[in-house]
Amino acid sequence: MSINVESYRSDVLVVGGGIAGAIAAIRARELGRDVILVDKAFFGRSGCSALASGVFAAYMPGDNMDTWLSIWGGGALVNRRLTKAAVLLTHELVMQMDEWGVKWVKENGRIYRERSGGTGTSDKINCLMAEGGPQFMMAVRRKALDIGVQVLNRTMVTDVLTSDGQQPTKGAVMGAVGFDTRSGAQRVFQAKATIICAGPYRFPFPTHSTTGLHGMPIDVAPDGQAMMMRAGAAMGKLEVGGLSPAPRESFSAPGLEILGGLGCRFVNEQEVDILRVGSRDGEMGMWGRRSAISHAIAREVQAGRRVYLDIRHFTPEQMRLAQQVIPIVMANYRMNGFDPERDLIPYTSFLPITSGVSGGGACVNERGETTVQGLYAAGNDCDAAYLAMGQQLPGAAVSGCWAGEYAARDCPATFAEPNERQISKLLDAVVEPLQRPQGENYEPVHDAIEEVVETALGRVLSGERIQQARLRIQGIEERRVRQLRARDIHDLAKVHGLKNFCEMARAVLLVMEHRQESRGNILREDYPYTDNERWLCYTRLKRNADGSYDIWDEPRPNTDDYINIPRTREMHPYFARSAA
Repeated sequence: MSINVESYRSDVLVVGGGIAGAIAAIRARELGRDVILVDKAFFGRSGCSALASGVFAAYMPGDNMDTWLSIWGGGALVNRRLTKAAVLLTHELVMQMDEWGVKWVKENGRIYRERSGGTGTSDKINCLMAEGGPQFMMAVRRKALDIGVQVLNRTMVTDVLTSDGQQPTKGAVMGAVGFDTRSGAQRVFQAKATIICAGPYRFPFPTHSTTGLHGMPIDVAPDGQAMMMRAGAAMGKLEVGGLSPAPRESFSAPGLEILGGLGCRFVNEQEVDILRVGSRDGEMGMWGRRSAISHAIAREVQAGRRVYLDIRHFTPEQMRLAQQVIPIVMANYRMNGFDPERDLIPYTSFLPITSGVSGGGACVNERGETTVQGLYAAGNDCDAAYLAMGQQLPGAAVSGCWAGEYAARDCPATFAEPNERQISKLLDAVVEPLQRPQGENYEPVHDAIEEVVETALGRVLSGERIQQARLRIQGIEERRVRQLRARDIHDLAKVHGLKNFCEMARAVLLVMEHRQESRGNILREDYPYTDNERWLCYTRLKRNADGSYDIWDEPRPNTDDYINIPRTREMHPYFARSAA
């Protein structure tokens, strides 16, 4: 088939149309830069931000900063100085979005805030979206278009361009290549600065929501992380992810922030509140830590018991507010045959390596810069400079703001000349599956990988199972994924997404295998201790030209930016509770 090649040029290229990409694009444009934003689907209607849980946690003048730092700055590896700056910026951002036309729930003309589930505080910190995520993102989209951001929808970016024509590069990133997911037209983007914020690390197009394979939306794949890793960016926080609560019967947001704030319960088959069964983890119920909620759900699932969301006790006003703030989530419940006013709603938790909601991506500094010149990252495509809030909507917005500002300020005066040989090579790689006369179809290969992810690891990990899963995925990747054929353009996007998942899954599993401890939502039955004697450090990974990986640990800086943590080994709360 004949394929057109279209060329574009901008000061700043933003890959991804969620809140991180939108804010990055707006900030760079406000600083006078020509900006192109590309979205794999439709900017404003697609991605996790438009389907989010209807809230935006934001600081307001008069709030107690110590409370905010206890919410987002209490982790052993969290940079509290940056967290404080991020907290303050959330107020500026929410006020700006109010001016842009985002509809918030208001009381006496002021933005109303409600409690949030899973934060560890009962303080009211969440601004509520009056018409849910879609209206929120469409208002932000209108702002971007109004100030002159050029938007290209349905464009999948597959790789970045580099000044030396190499991946990994010793030079700088100078744009990207991709294709139109409807027409198949190939696209070459030349840019002085490139910001990647294409969404979280997820298993693409899962078919079994009931097992803990989850997607929101289902087409999210680690495209951004994989292309940055191929370019040579150091990757961080890859070991964090999974175990977040999720509806068992549908691919939708969990609604935890608003429903938890209103006082929902999680119960087992005997309708026992699993957060309040003789454990300090559950003392605050749904206002306790998200990790405690996730662990309680995982414990029930591990024991073979089903878990349910219970909001039957909500008042009519609470039910109305939930319907207003998370209309998509509530509609999903009903679409699957559950009436929230009368029925328990089945829930589960993500499986490890299927969801990067807590982080994982390119290492960045507080300017949004990766370790590769000219390449920036924000939102769920980066480690958020180890802000604890970095992978929620406000954190994605903050990191997008920082990346957009510094990408714009630090743009070179002139464009570098593109490497034509690299462009040709990468464009050939884009369409190769489409032009392959023989090879396997997407579905059976996707199902084989899905089976590994579903069955090989479990929610509580071990080094042996991690290694086995990694080798099985690597084997499928080498024997089958690299030979995939695409029957049409839609298939082509799926093939590239699956390839990117395999590359990132191997990297994630290597880091999980390397870190011999249990921390946060990563539970290792062979290493049940949170080990601050050995693992009070950051683990980094970098891909080499031959496809191998370097993994190393960087000590936590010895500065006042971090809380004082005793160098001790303590049984992880999940295992301590299980042994009690």
